[in-house]
Amino acid sequence: MTLVFRNKLLLVLLSILILFLLVTGIYFVYAIATKGLFIPTEVRRLIDLPNILFFRYNFFAAIGSSFILFLYSMVTMYICYRNFEKTQAAEIIYFVGFCIGCALEGFRIWLPVLNVWSNFSTVFLFFGKSIFFGRFIAILNLSTMAILSKDQNGQQFYDSSLVIIIAAAALLANTIPIDTVLIPSNCSVSFGFEKSYIVLSIVCILASFVTVFIHAQNIGSREYSKSAIGFLVLAIGYIILTQTDSVVAFLLGTVALITGTVKFLWNLHKFHTWK
Repeated sequence: MTLVFRNKLLLVLLSILILFLLVTGIYFVYAIATKGLFIPTEVRRLIDLPNILFFRYNFFAAIGSSFILFLYSMVTMYICYRNFEKTQAAEIIYFVGFCIGCALEGFRIWLPVLNVWSNFSTVFLFFGKSIFFGRFIAILNLSTMAILSKDQNGQQFYDSSLVIIIAAAALLANTIPIDTVLIPSNCSVSFGFEKSYIVLSIVCILASFVTVFIHAQNIGSREYSKSAIGFLVLAIGYIILTQTDSVVAFLLGTVALITGTVKFLWNLHKFHTWK
């Protein structure tokens, strides 16, 4: 994948996301104004937190996390375009893939707007599969970035690795069963093996962090070591926000995602500039 193609792809993605944000924002405000926004009261919490103060279930914290992830994807893509426009960094294309996964969390906003939880419709399936696809593609891109970016010749595997990631994410999203009976507290779609998915995601992230950090130590780069730490923090923030159903989780996830991303991109940019 050439720099020119990558930069054009970023601009196209940004245009699509801006349009999606405008349409979603208008419909969301309209749903609130007309009292058509469905706010579930009986939900299933994946993690039983104390039902006190900021730990209790909060619908707007859950829906807010999807807004944060969507806005994050837009802002981060723009930052990548502006700061890595002339840099052939192997990590960026996979990071953009991660951002696409974050953007697909925006479909969670439409669930209460259209109240698709009430029936097993085609729209419900589309939103559910899209959200699952986004989560799989986000984790797979982060893991692949850790594996291939340490190889200086990894750039030649851009196209093939991205095709494999997309195919694997699509296969997983279409085979995983959906639970239509219970409404999850994170304003999403409940699916089978959810706890197993979270555990595997955490294992993949930790393994990826160790891989990147060891590589940073081997090449003796402080910037890359700091970038690896930022990678771990932003990944933790992402996982928290995908499962957010309380104010505490919303704040922790948002802070971790933003601070981790700043540390990751800032030090990655310095590493490639001085390399």
